[in-house]
Amino acid sequence: MSNPLISIIIPSYNSAKYIFKTIKSALSQTYSNIELVIVDDGSTDNSFAIAKSFADERVFTYSQTNQGSTAARNKGILESTGKYVLFLDADDLIHPKTIEYCVNKIGRNDAIFFNAFAIDKNDDILFARSFKPIFKNFYAINWMENAPWCGCVMLKKNKIINKWNRNFDQIDEFDFYVNFALYSNNIIYLNKFLFYYRQHDSQTRKSSMIENYDRSFKSAFESYLQDERYLNLQRTNKMYCYYRNYLINNSNLNLKRIEINFFLNIYLSFIFNSKKFTRRIINRLGFQ
Repeated sequence: MSNPLISIIIPSYNSAKYIFKTIKSALSQTYSNIELVIVDDGSTDNSFAIAKSFADERVFTYSQTNQGSTAARNKGILESTGKYVLFLDADDLIHPKTIEYCVNKIGRNDAIFFNAFAIDKNDDILFARSFKPIFKNFYAINWMENAPWCGCVMLKKNKIINKWNRNFDQIDEFDFYVNFALYSNNIIYLNKFLFYYRQHDSQTRKSSMIENYDRSFKSAFESYLQDERYLNLQRTNKMYCYYRNYLINNSNLNLKRIEINFFLNIYLSFIFNSKKFTRRIINRLGFQ
């Protein structure tokens, strides 16, 4: 299919200040075969009214009682009809050619991802964030180390097996994309900056919550490493065995290490160290 329908899913909660800009950035795509699936999560401001004010047949609006952004995104998946989906939060923006570039590049892959800029409340750029893969063809590892932000991925709808998980609400984007990578390694990287993530002043306080995030990541890692999908990867490639041991050592996971041949362990250690893994929770979350 050379002209597939792309669903842009926008969860919204009290986003009246920014949602107009967000919707405009989506509707301004140079690739026109899109639909916007906007799910209002029980807003108490006029966010939903703003969304409904767009007289464009490509805009579809839904409302639900407040259940959180994970539930709103899952509702968006259910209501979407596109071959591919891209999630866009109601205060973020995308480049006018985001969808065009992705459609032209994705080929037969299950997902494509790209880089981002962080912006402030005035749309001024704060910093750039690259999601360039650390390892080629090891996306479960790549995304456990440097998972893309929510609006940086376009993926096939029929390849979404795990839905957004409220149990990992603090790290929901990280959890969603890592789970996707555990199911599919047919992922391609586009080295362009096509997404604008709005960083609010209140987010600077997240540094005081690192301990809570650390617990969430630890729980997530223990879940992934015991998942049959990861165990299958371990059986086929020792890189995943080494990374398992690496996470157990560095995140103090309550799991058993895998024995690896001494010389192979040295070789893999050299490869990992040469990639300069960050290992800092604050980097996983995308802060400077």
